[in-house]
Order: sequence, then structure tokens, then C-alpha cells
Amino acid sequence: MRVASLPDVEPGSRPRKVAIGTFDGVHRGHREVIRGADTVLTFDPHPLSVIRPEATPKLISTFNVKRDLIAGLGVDELVVIPFDNGFASLTAEEFVREVLTSLANRSMIIGVDTNNAKRPWGERFGMTHFVNPAEVGGDLVPHLVNMTKSGADQIGGADYTFDCTGNVTVMRQALEACHRGWGQSIIIGVAPAGAEIATRPFQLVTGRVWKGTAFGGARGRTDVPKIVDWYMDNKINIDDLITHTMPLERINDAFDLMHAGKSIRSVILY
Repeated sequence: MRVASLPDVEPGSRPRKVAIGTFDGVHRGHREVIRGADTVLTFDPHPLSVIRPEATPKLISTFNVKRDLIAGLGVDELVVIPFDNGFASLTAEEFVREVLTSLANRSMIIGVDTNNAKRPWGERFGMTHFVNPAEVGGDLVPHLVNMTKSGADQIGGADYTFDCTGNVTVMRQALEACHRGWGQSIIIGVAPAGAEIATRPFQLVTGRVWKGTAFGGARGRTDVPKIVDWYMDNKINIDDLITHTMPLERINDAFDLMHAGKSIRSVILY
């Protein structure tokens, strides 16, 4: 079991269940709450020692004993929150936003590309892991599935996958890297005219969903104004996606940069 304080929590597989409490003594009631949890969130020192020192209970177990008892319940990670006056002053809304949401957002976001130069771009927008299929040395799908196994989930697979290549082989790999039972694979890339996709029916009857999207599912007339407003209000970052600007007469250069994987988006000025 990994033990970390909240600021040191590393990105990884998203916890399916988080148990929260002081868990002093880890008695039978505590064990029922913790059972099945991937992550346990606890406090040190006891919260009452800060909020109402005169009401601080006599502790049954030391932190080390509590840690060992929790580890024995099969928990992957124990996150310890240093409880001080600053933390005690958080409102319920702030606790959800700054603590619980930060735990829930520790998703494993895997970028897959044969161009290693794309890695810094992915990390800038939240990617936590990068895989170059040419460097895997085997079948890509089992490699991705094994990366996503954690805790009680030893089946593995991504909750969502997205193909942005237009390559029908990659589309199949993206589907088969989804988690059995609930994984969804979304096709964004445009395949060559006449190309067909294929997979074994087993991949779908076991609960995976395969679908496509155009324009991100946005409706031009009603949604584009909202997206513009989000950009103007600095809620979404678009500027960093524009890597080149050039005049109309250099439009062919823009296509060359795109095909070479040296640009994300180029804007033509005319």
C-alpha cells in the first residue's frame, strides 16, 4: 500500500471508491466502510485536536498501527491530510473542490503516438502517460490494458478511448483497449474513402460501445457561440493549440507541417 500526503498524490488510475474518516482503531464498523475501497483518506493529527482540543479523544492506535491495519484490508493507497487550522477553515464546498475533486481527477490519461515529439504537447493538456507503439515491442492492446489494471480491477482497459488518426487498424485497437462491460471508443479521425472497420463481435457483446462523432458532437448554430464565450472567459485554452500562422500563399507549407507531425493547428491569414 502506498502512503502519501495530499499534496504528493501522483496521477494514476482513478479510484473507484474512496473511504474517508479518522478510522482510529480500525474496528469492525471501519472495516465495513473501507472494504472494497481503492483509496482511504484520513487525517493527522485527529481533527478535534485542532477544532476543539478539550474534546480530543484518547486514541486507540498509533498512526503506524492504523496504517498496517488498513493495508491489511487490501487498500491500494492511504492519503494522509495534515489537519491544521487552514484545513479546518475550509467550507464543505471547498473540501469537495480542493480535496475530493483532486482525487477523482487523478485519471490516467494515456497518449499514444509514434511521434515522441508529441509528448510535451500532450502533457501540457493533462496527459499523464505516453506510449509509442514502435517502442512497445509487442501487441499494443495488451500493453495498454495492463497499464490500466489497479487494485481489485485486474481486468483492465480504458473507460474511454479516442481515435484521431483515421487509421482503421488504430480504430480497432482503440476499441479493444476499452474496459469490458462499460468502455466506450469514439472515432474522431476520418478514414480513407471506402475503408471499412472490423472487430470480433465478442468485443461488443461484452459491453463495449463503438461510436463516432463529428465536430465533437457540438451543434454549430447553438453550441459554437457557447464555445466562443468559454474562450473569451478563459475557460478553455485554444491559443496553445495554434502552433503556426502563415499567409494564404503558404497554405501548402501548412499542409506539409501537418503531415510531418510538426504542427497542431495552423491558422491561415488572408
